[in-house]
Amino acid sequence: MSVCSFEQRVALALTLALLPACPVLDEITNGDAPLEVAPHPEARMDPEAVDHKVRRSRACQSDLRETLETSWIRYKDQFDEQGAPRRNKKVLFLRSIEGSSFRRCDAITEGSIPPALPEVETVMTATIDAARHYADLVGELATYIDSQTSIGNGSVIPVDTHHQLRAAHGRWLESDEDLTRQLTRVSDNNDPKYLMLLRERGDRLEQTTRSFMVEARAIEQCLREHAKDSHKLCKPIFNRFAKIWTRFALHRSSQQEQADSIFWMSTFAADADAFQSLVRSLMSARRSSRRRSRVRRDLSERYRSLVRDANTLDFDFP
Repeated sequence: MSVCSFEQRVALALTLALLPACPVLDEITNGDAPLEVAPHPEARMDPEAVDHKVRRSRACQSDLRETLETSWIRYKDQFDEQGAPRRNKKVLFLRSIEGSSFRRCDAITEGSIPPALPEVETVMTATIDAARHYADLVGELATYIDSQTSIGNGSVIPVDTHHQLRAAHGRWLESDEDLTRQLTRVSDNNDPKYLMLLRERGDRLEQTTRSFMVEARAIEQCLREHAKDSHKLCKPIFNRFAKIWTRFALHRSSQQEQADSIFWMSTFAADADAFQSLVRSLMSARRSSRRRSRVRRDLSERYRSLVRDANTLDFDFP
């Protein structure tokens, strides 16, 4: 049997001390450590491509909202909760929803715009389908009303049609809210990366323009969530918006020649100025609740215009 010398034993001890921790022991002692989670596929996507797709999706959503909300207001204005014509309505009329209302949405669903965002696309398809179903029922009801000359004298529309229409509108609202949540989730993730990309490129005017839309969207969402007391509850968002609007206006005026060369910028700027004026009106302490309600409606309409404008802007044209 070989015997180690003192020097050999010291060298062996030092070698063992310098060895890395045993993998098995390390695995046991760190058994409660959180597992590394793979990043969401969206994290590896081109921020500019994601922004483009989200903007196209929001333009579709805005078109559907404008069409269905206008239709629903007209319906409720003429029929009560039981589907009977309201007493003050002598002549009833419902306008069918034309297929052209879905043109922007069809371009998205049929064109397979990259990148793939499965969670958004699934909800988008459900929202469009729900809107089409509502539109079909409105068309059937409009045809029925046209065929009933005496409906204004107290006749009631078919109960099934009334219930189906209300249910279809409710399903669209739920899908629209789901779509908003999905688009907001993607935007919250992507906006900082996209704005940083624009900043690194030196595209200050485009950066402030896109930043303006981020804050305008935040206002529109806050107004939807807080129909009452929005002038108080949304005030921090209003203040943040005021700063970015000032920055946008300064960049636009300091780079007027460049701004004038951007396709659709003059229209976008006009709508942006009008939107900002409405925000200031809503914040005014002198506004009555009725006037604030009217301003909120005007803000929603102007925001829809901004969404369409932002989707039309072309910073690379000509």
